[in-house]
Amino acid sequence: MEQTLEMMTKKLWIMHECRNHMGRYQFLHSSKQHEATAALFASRNDCWIENNDLGFFRGHEGIKRFFVDFHKKMDGNDLRGSFCQHDLTTEVMEVADDLKTCKACWLSPGVETRRDPETGELTSYWCWVKYAVDFIEENGEWKFWHFTIFSDFFCDYHTAWVDVPYTTSATDDMLAPDELITGEKSYVYTRNTVPPLWPKTPTPYASYDKNTMTERQE
Repeated sequence: MEQTLEMMTKKLWIMHECRNHMGRYQFLHSSKQHEATAALFASRNDCWIENNDLGFFRGHEGIKRFFVDFHKKMDGNDLRGSFCQHDLTTEVMEVADDLKTCKACWLSPGVETRRDPETGELTSYWCWVKYAVDFIEENGEWKFWHFTIFSDFFCDYHTAWVDVPYTTSATDDMLAPDELITGEKSYVYTRNTVPPLWPKTPTPYASYDKNTMTERQE
């Protein structure tokens, strides 16, 4: 399809709106504004969030369980010393030719400070992830539709990621996923993994048909 100047201009504006939306997510998430973070999703029943080590969460209730219920349980009542910063780098973004949806992915190096639930001691962590996101327009505003987090590695500041198996500080009583992510879709770094191209970076497309970014590209 030939890209007219008008279409290219509209696509650039949509990319600007989606980029700002993802930036708001990072600022809200870093400041523990969990309800506001969940509100960044479109009000559709087919919205979802997937985290490859925490599970798959469907619809509004699932998104609330992940962003509000789970994170509040993990944060605890004492937020003193708590810290969370996940930067956005290496963006790849494409807007559909029909201007109804947008796909994007980012690498995200992150650092966190969490309080040990048993000892109460603060511990610093490396937490590196990748994001793959589908955006959709709703009432003139661009919002999250599908949101996938791929965890690469998680380790404390004093230990190299090559020296520890991938673990999460989440416990079973914190989570209530609709589905666990297992097998080939659980791409996390170990001594034996070969780096995959994952998620698949978005390419130009006419209209949305399925979430192709969750299909592994060898």
